[in-house]
Amino acid sequence: MAFAENLLNARKRKGLSQEKLAEMLHVSRQAVSKWETGESTPDMDNLLRLREALGISLDALLLEAPEEPATEAKEPASAPVAPAQPGNARRAKRIWGAALLALGALGIAVIWILSTMLPTAVSIEVAGAAPNTWEVWDEIVYEFGPFVQARRLQALLGALGVCALAGCGLLIASAGKRKSPNG
Repeated sequence: MAFAENLLNARKRKGLSQEKLAEMLHVSRQAVSKWETGESTPDMDNLLRLREALGISLDALLLEAPEEPATEAKEPASAPVAPAQPGNARRAKRIWGAALLALGALGIAVIWILSTMLPTAVSIEVAGAAPNTWEVWDEIVYEFGPFVQARRLQALLGALGVCALAGCGLLIASAGKRKSPNG
């Protein structure tokens, strides 16, 4: 219960209400109340914001014996603390990754579906009746490759593929930066 008591004492020393502290941290008043009663504990991002908002070190918040507030200059208590960037950056990567993956996959799917619905004429050269002659016949096909080539969609298909791969990369990067709570 050292954290809960230290948080309550630090908040009161600063003359802040639970509501005002919650507003500064961009969390609910109930979250601050649960932290102070020991029902829950804040995540690392919120601990860092608490440190800045209360002008107190993490040691003073987390350890048994509270220390005096840090003497170095801090932002005034009334100034809102900016949201933590790592969580927001991870969320933005997930959103952009999902959007790019969806755009790429959907675009490729639409081209594939159209290729099965729209006929494409493909020229086929066959040996003619006379020696050393060729005849050109047109054959109608419903295939992806000829559809893309006949309509010159290679660049669009490549761009959609790059979008899908970039989306996958962003999703993997945003998932790979999480740390386990035990280590």
